[in-house]
Order: sequence, then structure tokens, then C-alpha cells
Amino acid sequence: MEPGSHITLKSGRLRISIAAASIRQIVPAEGITRIPLTKTDVAGVLARDGRAIPIYEIAALVRGGATEEHDTDRRQIVIVERDGMLAGLLVAGTESSSSQGADPSGLARVIDGDVLLHSSGIFDAGKGGDHAALAAEGDS
Repeated sequence: MEPGSHITLKSGRLRISIAAASIRQIVPAEGITRIPLTKTDVAGVLARDGRAIPIYEIAALVRGGATEEHDTDRRQIVIVERDGMLAGLLVAGTESSSSQGADPSGLARVIDGDVLLHSSGIFDAGKGGDHAALAAEGDS
């Protein structure tokens, strides 16, 4: 992807634009292992490339743990990377966006991936940089 390219993540009516440079892979939403007693935004973990990757409900991250009934169609996992750490975002679909993540329809809520991940605490350095793994284990 060219510099400044964005990918729009879709979940129900929610549209979020994330910098393509922060995305490592987009894979089918298959093989997620549910973990009992986790926070509502944790969908489970995915074994991929020799690693256990925590998977989060994108709609729940944005809405502070709440999902809506129409958010049930989740077909893709967007694996994002920051400082060598991986986390997956469970979404209904993705599409390429123009530079700066602009949405011609005006319906997408444009947000920087680092802002979303930081505000949700997924890659929280205050917990030793392993908040994603702790959340997947139910220890956060």
C-alpha cells in the first residue's frame, strides 16, 4: 500500500479508518479460541505464525465494552502490530480507503489505529507491554 493509505474496518454501522501501515494481516475469522471469564471486548485468541494473538471485538473497543445486536456478522480478523506486539480486531469486513482515510459518504468515523489501540489499552506499556496477552487470559 502507498504511504498514507488507510483501510476501513466495518462492524455493523460502525466504520473506522486505520493506517494500512499498522496492519500486518487480514485473515478469515476462523479458529478463534474463546477464553472463559475474559472482558467483553475480548473475543478470544488465535494461534497464528507460532504465536497466540489476542482477538478483540472492534465494536466493543469503540463503545467501551458494549456491542450492538447488528454487530454479529464478523468475518475477518485484522491483525495489527505495534512495537512487535500483535492483536487482532474482529470485524465484518474491510475495504481500501483513499489517502488520509477519507470516507466519501461521510459515514466513517476516522480514527488513527494507534489512538484506538492506545485508548483501549491493548498495547498498554504501563502493564509491561503485555496487556493484550493478559486481557486474553482474563487477568486484566
